[in-house]
Amino acid sequence: MARLRAGPIAGCLWLASTGLYAQEPLGAGAETVSGPIAQAIDDYLTRCVPFGFSGSVLAVKDGGVILSKGYGVADRMTGAACTPATIYDLGHLAQPLTACAVLVLEQRKKLRTKDTLDAFFEDVPPEKKKIQLHHLLTHTSGLPRTTWGIAAKIATREELIQTALRSPLRDPPGTEFTPADANYALLAAIVEIVTKKPFEEALGELVLQPAGLASTGFRQGTGLDAARVARALAQPDEPLPEGAKVTRLPDERATEEHELASEGWYTWGLRGAGGILGTSPDLWRFEQALRGEALLTKESKKKLFTPELASIAYGWRVQKGKPASIECRGYSSNGFGSRCARFPDQDAYLVLLANQAGGLEIVEQDVRTLMFGGSVTLPPVTRPQASETLAALGGEYEAAGGARWRAFPSGTMLLLEARTPGALELQAGKLSGDQKLIVKQSTKIVAGLAASDFGHVHELDREMARLQGVESWWRGLVDHHGPLRSSTLLGLVQDSNELNHAVALLEFERGEELLDLAWGDEDILGLGTGPPFASRLRLVPVGEGSFVAYDLARRKQLAMARFAADGTLELDLPGGKPVAKKW
Repeated sequence: MARLRAGPIAGCLWLASTGLYAQEPLGAGAETVSGPIAQAIDDYLTRCVPFGFSGSVLAVKDGGVILSKGYGVADRMTGAACTPATIYDLGHLAQPLTACAVLVLEQRKKLRTKDTLDAFFEDVPPEKKKIQLHHLLTHTSGLPRTTWGIAAKIATREELIQTALRSPLRDPPGTEFTPADANYALLAAIVEIVTKKPFEEALGELVLQPAGLASTGFRQGTGLDAARVARALAQPDEPLPEGAKVTRLPDERATEEHELASEGWYTWGLRGAGGILGTSPDLWRFEQALRGEALLTKESKKKLFTPELASIAYGWRVQKGKPASIECRGYSSNGFGSRCARFPDQDAYLVLLANQAGGLEIVEQDVRTLMFGGSVTLPPVTRPQASETLAALGGEYEAAGGARWRAFPSGTMLLLEARTPGALELQAGKLSGDQKLIVKQSTKIVAGLAASDFGHVHELDREMARLQGVESWWRGLVDHHGPLRSSTLLGLVQDSNELNHAVALLEFERGEELLDLAWGDEDILGLGTGPPFASRLRLVPVGEGSFVAYDLARRKQLAMARFAADGTLELDLPGGKPVAKKW
């Protein structure tokens, strides 16, 4: 792949509120690309879009914005493009805001960060009376993590408090770092108790209004411009096999997820820890407020940015690398991703807000590299093709030895789906010994499902107990499709997170499913049908008849494909270079 080099640069930040406190300042939604460093970043991000990045990026250097721009589509339902004014779910970037509210209250002598829980809550168990606000702020309280499924059901403040007080501690307070949303949800409850106001109103008065934030809000809040709110894409937007349904086992979805940022679930299991919506320009305003004393005194800012266990400060992680950074990262349960980093030694700042979280970590790393004069590997240059051209290339292709693929258009790309074990073997390349063992175990599972024998699943799942509902899950598929006619384990591929996915083609009386068996190193993690489909390559056009599959998260080319006018398909895959003919 080509490489791109640039000189130094910077970045930005985040926010929240129940509604709008002011009109968006003139020019806040305008795009800015100023100077060679910004141009290099812009060129790189533009190339990332066809391979899955979409979002807004803002970079600051020497006190000035050098890049503020949107990339990709904000809402695929309306076709709205990402711009600097697009509103995203900020995920855990909400936590530094909550921390600021606590510190402002400390400045006003309404509380102290060394106060313990029994200063605010009644009937605190003895082992939890040692938990200070400082421990909540640094995720060292010892409280356990909770799943989004549990958090989404905590309806009231009192229910949150009692759930936290009843939960056994993982560790004594102040001894271990364990990130848990409950820490910041309890802080939100304490803000309400101290101010005698709803958390959202209190946060607005303590933090948002003084910082001059104009386009911030909460999930399910009012006052946001609906036309600017982004819609997340948690999974690839791929067509299902005819008649197929999306299933997951275990099903860890918090509740019915809503892709539109403003419609996400918002309960006391999330309040204070997440659920805030905002724009990249507003995040820059928040940073500007922190650089001065509009919000916090020097003493409070020292607390905000001083690292404790695991280099965690009050909502921030402090990194001692080169360059040193103070940063915050967030994901949301409905598919958004966010990154914010300040570089004090370089007077630089960076924020990335995305409605497709896949590959965001690598994109952030590459943008940072470009900011400080490094070079990065560029994704391929793409060449859009007419929809009629893509449709004409669809069909079944077979190579010598029986390897067979199905090609079909999906938006601006072609999907190439392995239909036989030989085809997926070519896509996967050489398997390790452990992966071959996973294939054997998966073959037994699929054979057991075909015979309604779930013994092997339970044997493998005995320790983790994640797949206890496998019987009812399988019964739901059979009720939907009718009896299973045939099952074929196609093989195994590894995803960008280095998880192994065994894929089986299940053909029922009515329709088919591509069954995904997800594995860690040795343990089976889950079963499911629906996207992402591990047996498919996402082919993006790079020239007439030429396509590439590129994994942004691994900076890796997965395949090259060349479709000829005579129906020949030439492939360059990890397992070989087969030539297939269209049926």
